[in-house]
Order: sequence, then structure tokens, then C-alpha cells
Amino acid sequence: MSPLGADEKTAKNLGHTSIDVVAVPGEHSQTETNEIGTHIAHTLDEMAGGNDDDNEDNRADTKWRNACQNRLSTVKTDADLLEHQKDVLDISDKVIQKVMVTQETILLKTEWPTEVIEAWCFGGHLTAFARRSASLCLGLLDHLLRMNTATSWELTKKEIDHYVKKFQTFRDHASSPRQSTTVS
Repeated sequence: MSPLGADEKTAKNLGHTSIDVVAVPGEHSQTETNEIGTHIAHTLDEMAGGNDDDNEDNRADTKWRNACQNRLSTVKTDADLLEHQKDVLDISDKVIQKVMVTQETILLKTEWPTEVIEAWCFGGHLTAFARRSASLCLGLLDHLLRMNTATSWELTKKEIDHYVKKFQTFRDHASSPRQSTTVS
């Protein structure tokens, strides 16, 4: 998923730019917010090269299997579902932009020509993956809202529960966060 000629560390850092649309935008308690903030700070430090210790490299991957990372599991009413869709619509472009900026920051260290970096960040595999993931997430939310309108909340809630279990099963059996989000 990284550009040809990228060294192993650059490829790994680019891999961390993948988004987990099942987890966004997420609503967390203060404790979880602090943990996530620490996790994000550590990941950014790692991407910036501030952490070269091999024993620390996998810390960025420690929370991806956590069931609470599935924002859809917090939807209890049709109003929650509408709010979730609004939240995802509000941040989807920002998340994709963040993926592109993070890739650019990482690739600038490679001293590649600016035109190559910009082309990769705009149209590379990771950006295309982020766009497709956001589109599929919004498509699922649209499906659930249409289902709620056409049937009942009880059937829609069963469908939501089905997807929550499905996403968690993918995470439980995936060997990496990237594989987990690719299948989801």
C-alpha cells in the first residue's frame, strides 16, 4: 500500500495513516479521551521519528481490537443514528485531508520530488482507501436510516446489532488494524 521504493520504516509509518471508519467520530468518556489523546500523541511522535525503539513500534496498534472502538454500538435510538450520520458527514472530509497531510509529512523525509509526493498523497492507495472507507461508512448509515423509515426501529436496531457483531468478528480474526479495516 506504500509507494514503490519506500523503505520499511516509511511504509510502516504510512500504514498508520489508515482510518478506521467504524470508530469515527466516536464519543468517549473523559478517561477514554485521555487514553486516546495519549495514543494519538505517541503515534504522532512515532511518525515524526521521535521513537525509534523497536519495542515501542507496536504500541500504536494496541487499541484497534477494542470493542468500544465501534461507534455504531453506541446507537440506541433513531435520533442517535441521525446524529452519528451528521457527525460522520461533518468529519469525513477532514479525516481524508488528515490522511493526506500525514502522508505528506512522512514522505517529505524521503526527499522525493514534491510533485511525486503530492501525486501520491492525492491519488495513492492509502488516500483512495480512506475515501472508499468513508463512502462505505456513509452508505451503511444511509441504508440504516432508509431501513428505519421503511420498516421499524426494532428491525433497524437488529440490523445495527448485526453489523456491530460483524465488525467485531472481523477485528477479532484480523492480524492487523489495516486488515481489519480492509475487510470491514
